[in-house]
Formats: sequence, C-alpha cells, structure tokens
Amino acid sequence: YCGMMYSQEVSMSKEFSIRTDYAYEVMGHVGENILLYRDKGLNKYISAFDNDLQFKWEQQLRFEEKRIKVYGITVRDTLFSIFHGMKQDGIEYVKVANYDQNARIQDSIVIADDNRGLVGQDFEFLNSRNKKKSLLYFIDHSDKLNIYIYDHVRDTLDWKEEFMFDGTNLFHDLSEVFVTDIGSVVLLLDQRKNKLQKDDEFAEIIILEKGSNKGFITQIPYGKYHMQSIKLSIDEKNKRLGFFALYNERKANWSQGYCYSFIDLKNFAGEYALNYKPFDKTLIQDIYGAEARKKKGLNFYTITDIIWRRDGGLLMSMEMSRQYSRRNSYDGVSRSSSDFYSPARGWVDYFNEDIILTALHRDGSEHWQQILYKKQFSQDDGGIYSSYYPFLTPSRLRLLYNDEIKNSNTVSEYVINGVGEYKRESLFSTEYQNLKLRFIDALQISSTEILVPSQKNYNLSLVKISYS
Repeated sequence: YCGMMYSQEVSMSKEFSIRTDYAYEVMGHVGENILLYRDKGLNKYISAFDNDLQFKWEQQLRFEEKRIKVYGITVRDTLFSIFHGMKQDGIEYVKVANYDQNARIQDSIVIADDNRGLVGQDFEFLNSRNKKKSLLYFIDHSDKLNIYIYDHVRDTLDWKEEFMFDGTNLFHDLSEVFVTDIGSVVLLLDQRKNKLQKDDEFAEIIILEKGSNKGFITQIPYGKYHMQSIKLSIDEKNKRLGFFALYNERKANWSQGYCYSFIDLKNFAGEYALNYKPFDKTLIQDIYGAEARKKKGLNFYTITDIIWRRDGGLLMSMEMSRQYSRRNSYDGVSRSSSDFYSPARGWVDYFNEDIILTALHRDGSEHWQQILYKKQFSQDDGGIYSSYYPFLTPSRLRLLYNDEIKNSNTVSEYVINGVGEYKRESLFSTEYQNLKLRFIDALQISSTEILVPSQKNYNLSLVKISYS
C-alpha cells in the first residue's frame, strides 16, 4: 500500500509470521538497505528492504558457535555490530561481530573471556546518543557493577572496570543508566532508605569514567516531599545533566507539581537543591473540567520524555498512564503463576491519555505549557500499541499516536513549533490495511522518515511514514 495524504507518504512491507520468533528489532538504514533483525532461538536472521520497503533478501547470521545469546545491536552507516555471549571449549566469551550491509561477517572481536564472574551473567546493553560508544554491564551480588565500554570509532574495547557500592542494593536502587559519546557512564540511584521519614530520601548521581575506580558523586535531597516520577537526562551539547521529578507531600497517585535541578558537568558539586513548581489551577481545570474541584493535583502522570534545545532549554513531556488489574473469578482455586488465567496474573486494562508539554528556559523558568488531548484504552496487550512517538525535526516536534487501540484505527499527530503553537492532524486510516502500529517501538531514520513496526495476529510488517 502506498498513498499520499496531507503531504505524507505511507509505505508498507510484506508480512512475516513471528509466531515462533523470540524477538525482533527494527534496525533502519545500513548502507542501501533497510534492515530488520529477527531472533528465532538458535538461528538469527536479517531481512532487507529497499527504500520503498520492497523485500530484497533474507540472510541467516553466522557465528563461531551455534548457541549464542545476543545482548544488543549497534547500527552504523554501512556496518552493524552484534554483541553476544558464547561458550567455546569450556571458556565463556563476550564478543562483538561486525557485518556489512548484506549481513556478511567482517570480523569478530573478543571483549571479555574466562572470567569467573562472567559465567551465566546476562548483560544489559546501551548505545550512546550518536552510537560512538556501546555499554555492556551487569550487577554482581547486588553491590558490584561490571562495566565494558566499546569504541565504535576505533573498533576496540575502550575500557572496562569493576565498581563496588558498599551498603547499596543496585537491584533495588539503580534507576537509570546512560553512556555518553565520550565513554562516560552516568548512574541514577533512587535512595529511599526509610519509608517513614521523608527527609532521608535522596537521589544520587554517579559519573564513572576511564581510569577512575570511584567516580564522581553528587546528591539531590528530596526534602519533605515524596517523588512520584523521577527522570535523569543528559544534554551532551551543553555538558549538563537535568534531574526531573513529580512530587507530592504525601505518598499518593496524584502529583502537586514538578521539580528540577541542573548539574553543570564543568563545575560538578557535591550536592544540588531541587526547584519546585506547583501545577497551576488553570492546568488542572483544563485537564479535568467539571471534576477539577475534586482534584488536588494530576492523577497518574509520569515524565515520559526530556527533549533538549540547542540553547540549553528543554521540553518536558508528561503523560497520564495507568494500569488497572482485573482479578478473575477463580481466586479461590490454587493455580500455577505461569498459568495465563492465574489470579496472580489477572487481566489488565491500560489507559494512556492526555499529554502535558512544558518548555523551560536554560535557567529553569517556564517558557510555555500546552495540553495535548488524547484517550487510549486497551486490554491485555501490554500497552504496546498505546502512548506516542516523538518525531524530531529542526523546526518542530511531531507526536504520532493511535487515536484508538483497535483494528480499524486512525493515526494522528500533534505538530508543535518552538513557541508552543500546535495543530492536530489525521495522517491516515488503518482500515482494510491489516495494520496495528506499535509507535513506542518506532525508529526515526532521518529528519523526514520514521519506521513503525505493525504487529497483528502474530504477523509483523514495517511501515514507513515519509514527510515531503
């Protein structure tokens, strides 16, 4: 299917059955091809398409051993790298295999081998913003963090280190992990040690660098407030960190405002204070209408995205997201937790509704604020078709989303400029197209193109939206 609507061109690939697949990943452009990775257990495949999503070929990836575990993928201009673990002649290895645009292996590099702490570990994997560095890490015995940084510019292991965190349970406290384009690792720890005393709660930010076995540490005390949603973001251009949260004086599902703190990486201090901004009554009125008198704040909102401006300002996005679990009628029956109909599992309703966009200047003062209305509801699907995707261009932001979570649906977008002016447009209808789009797993491949996976009834296809 290919059509022109509101200056957008929509292309769709053929369908693949993924009934027996373990996972897939949309890779985007590699050379002249658009690639899709599919994990079928023992066998891993790459499917290739041209720029119009016409199918070209499918290739099975070759590794030294048959049984491997893939940790992550890094896509570059004409190559892609697959980080994986394997066992050969009784020795555990972590390797990176580099492939060209036709999925032909070019070389394989050992990152780690035969380390007793390596046996049986599952690595977490992250790429830096511009994919110059990749991070593999795992937590050992709750207080030890093992880090491996790979440099894609020089195609070599940049550095590795083992860090100890005495008295800290990383499985519980580690909230977010980042790797920068220069190879620094940034950790956010949410330290809520005493649930009865709010003054003991704080965020801890740690920067780990090559040659430093302790790192740089700072704290942000929460003070008298409880945090409902916390988020850390890195502005690499201006060399700053931003800490953001929603807060409340009591532990509840509603937030009375947002708070923030900026950290200058050139002048790193030991402690930073939070700046608090309560929600305006007009905002609550615009969100809830006639029900606003019963509301003390915003219910079930979380911070979803931080988008930095070139001048050091930012755009913060908050979305209403709620899950409601419905127990079945067999609560009195003893059942295995692996049973789909187990009362421990239940059924789940997913609600993803209005978005609040707040623009802040570099100093944190508020520039503008807008409410973008939407209502999404689904059941028992993991919420994979809900929420939105932020499509960035130099002059505007587009938020793409499904109007409703159903088979025959309309795809819409909000288009926002730098001063908060916006318009809402309908892009296209999925009726009779056999599409069900997962925007939260979309991939922007240029300033005018986005790839979105469509998954329906164990069938997968790719959809490309192009703006002329």
